[in-house]
Parts: sequence; structure tokens; C-alpha cells
Amino acid sequence: MNYLQDFLYVQKTAIKNTFKGIRYFFIVAIAIIASSLVINIVSNILNSIFGFGMFSIIIDLLIYILEIFIISFIMNILFKAVKTNGKGKGFIQDSSSQFMYKIIQIAFIFYLVRLILQIGGLYRIYNFLIPVLLIVFNALPESIYLENYDSQGTLIHSLEFLKNNIINWGLPNLLFFGVLWLLDLPYILPFNISFTKNILDILISLLIVLIYSIFLIYRGNLFEILNGSSMRKRDYMRKFN
Repeated sequence: MNYLQDFLYVQKTAIKNTFKGIRYFFIVAIAIIASSLVINIVSNILNSIFGFGMFSIIIDLLIYILEIFIISFIMNILFKAVKTNGKGKGFIQDSSSQFMYKIIQIAFIFYLVRLILQIGGLYRIYNFLIPVLLIVFNALPESIYLENYDSQGTLIHSLEFLKNNIINWGLPNLLFFGVLWLLDLPYILPFNISFTKNILDILISLLIVLIYSIFLIYRGNLFEILNGSSMRKRDYMRKFN
């Protein structure tokens, strides 16, 4: 099996597995919309009451903790969707706390890097590194909720995964996020969603969130296929499908 055949087989299998759990498309989309609205409401309330002086720092910290909890909750739904292929009889397995601890530890590592660069007067370098980090650690979310490594192991695994699957993983993600970037659409959770009275704008926002939700589930299924696998192993498995 050559690289093109392998790519087509992997993508076909990932898409097929993704559409086995159609109900999760809407569950993830609802979770993204609800969580984004919660963040906006809580942020507006806190800023209107305490948004001045040293309280603004506390508010930022509270919003940051809320965002981590929400991302952990969404990862929990994605975990259920990917691991059961949409066939789970229960709703959501409670693994949010496990994911939350990982996210906090990994976020603290990046915070230390930013702090060191800031102290050294190199804060602009960190701003330049942000898009680079988003590319290099593109598989980090899936490494968090689909693997059982600690924070350091998760970072290392995400790097190794990208290195070993640069075509099968990199190409579809580059295309999808490239389109979002060109259209100036949000691509990092949680989204800052705000609805207007324009029905067309609301429908477009809902459609974008739904497409993004489907892609998140597709990424999880793609990760499951590629993780710990090889082209030779996939060629062997393909003969039995």
C-alpha cells in the first residue's frame, strides 16, 4: 500500500467512524454554544460588578478556571463519542476531573515559558511562537483525552504523533484550520459566541459550530486510527475490512 492509498483508507475509516455517532454532533455543538454563552454572561456580570483595580486580575483567574472546566467537559463528551463510536448507552463518562488536571498542568508549563520570556524582555518572541505552538502541538487535545500520560508525557506524545503522521494528520487539519483562518473564524475553544437579532447570522453561527463539532469528533477518530499504528499494520488490517 502506497502513501496515497494509506491516506485515502485512513480518511475513509475516520469519516465512517465519525458518522456512526451522529447524535454526538449535536451534543458537542450544544455544549460549545452553551459554554460560550456561560462564559460571556459570567464575564459580563463579574466585570460590571468587580471589573476594576486588583479585582480584574481575580476575574481573569476565575474566567480562566471556568474555561478549563468547560474544555474538560467538552473533552469528556468527545472521549465518549470516539471510544464508543456513538454506540454508548450511557450519556457521558465522568472523566472531566482527570482531563482538567492535565490541562492545568500543561497550561502551567506554557505559562512558565511565557513568564521566563517576559522577564527576559522577549515577550514578543512568545507572541510569535503562538502560531508555531498551535501547529507543533496540534494533536495535544487528543493526546490529553485519549491517552493516559502525565502532563510531560502528553506533550512528548503529541510531538511524536505529529512527527509520525505528518501527512495523514497534518494535511486535513491544515486544510480545515486554514479555511477558518482565511475566513477569520474562531478556531480555539472556548469560542466567544454572541447572537444578534438577525436570523441569518444566528443560523450561520449555528452551522459553523456544528461543522466544527463534527471536525472535532473526526479528529478524535483519526487520532485513534493513527495512534500506535503504522502503514504496514493498516495495510494488514485493511485486508480484513
